[in-house]
Amino acid sequence: MKEYIYDLFTQFGFQALRYEAIDLFTFTEESDKKVYWAVVEWENLEQIAEQSAIFSSCRELVNQPEIDKNLSLVILIKLNDIERINAAKSAIIKVEENPYYFKKYVIHYADTEYEQIKTQQGEKTVLEFLTQQIVSADCFKTYKNEYRATIWQSLVYRLALKLPFLPITIKTNKGLASLFEDNQLKVASKNLKMLDDRLSGEFAELSSKQIEEQSADDILNKLIPIIK
Repeated sequence: MKEYIYDLFTQFGFQALRYEAIDLFTFTEESDKKVYWAVVEWENLEQIAEQSAIFSSCRELVNQPEIDKNLSLVILIKLNDIERINAAKSAIIKVEENPYYFKKYVIHYADTEYEQIKTQQGEKTVLEFLTQQIVSADCFKTYKNEYRATIWQSLVYRLALKLPFLPITIKTNKGLASLFEDNQLKVASKNLKMLDDRLSGEFAELSSKQIEEQSADDILNKLIPIIK
């Protein structure tokens, strides 16, 4: 999975450095501001104790003072069944809300999701496949109907909601595309982590047709109590 994320970052245009178990990515925005993302894969979330050492390694690799306030950490962790995912939810929230050193994004995945997404991707690049599937009605419908299952569609939206730099092509101001546009703005501006799980829970009882009939404002009104 770490190689998949490496390909995603580099295809987006990040410059990559590798040091031991850390992948460090640098991107210069249009404003000439540099942003940094470190990616690690952990066996368990108790490894949060290693964050100080990871931060120090990143500073040594880049040696730029701006990294101190512009560094995010992606933590990959393999959770192969729903029981382990449910058991890890509180720990994920605790890690992501930890205020020290980084903004943190925990991305869990299952072997089945990872193998499925690579098969579905075919000859497309990682970036091309994800940006297409994020706004695919069929992909979202499957995710909505089976959001508790370990399927590739769930991984697509988990990545979209945890990696706010991912481009989302908006073709209309209604329905699915608008939903994800608004969600991405919220994630980017307020750092709303675990939004994918909370969104699924809020809309679990609604049919796909009922979701399609709701405006973006209606959906955001449902999300506001969760955000507060």
